[in-house]
Amino acid sequence: MIYFQWINYSELSAEQLYTILALRAEVFILGQQCLYLDPDGKDRSAIHLLGTEDNQLVAYLRLFPPTEKENDVVFGRVLTAASVRKKGYGKQLMQEMFDYCASHFPSHTISCSAQYYLKNFYESFGLVAYGEKYEEDNILHIAMKKIP
Repeated sequence: MIYFQWINYSELSAEQLYTILALRAEVFILGQQCLYLDPDGKDRSAIHLLGTEDNQLVAYLRLFPPTEKENDVVFGRVLTAASVRKKGYGKQLMQEMFDYCASHFPSHTISCSAQYYLKNFYESFGLVAYGEKYEEDNILHIAMKKIP
């Protein structure tokens, strides 16, 4: 069973941050063979959703609340560990994020830059693709949003 916890960057322990960065590197850099600088300086302004099973981080995403510059709630770095794929944790992770947004940012559009192969997955949560497909870090992406 998966347990979810929302944590602001300033409240992350060094161990939690290390575990997040290690899992992101495992999934995005090694697993997708995508060479890029994952610690992009944006984690400090994000709220981090950690999904754990048996005290191990197995699912994760980061969420950026609306700001004066960006009125949308933006999420990214969505992942599940290879060891738990097919357990439905990705769907549970997304549902947890949408529930959180509904209660904390009910009138805001939710948006992301989605890897194109996951377009149908995100559409199942009501996100709609817009604009043209584009390449980011050698992976095809599409902008998506969900309007309240």
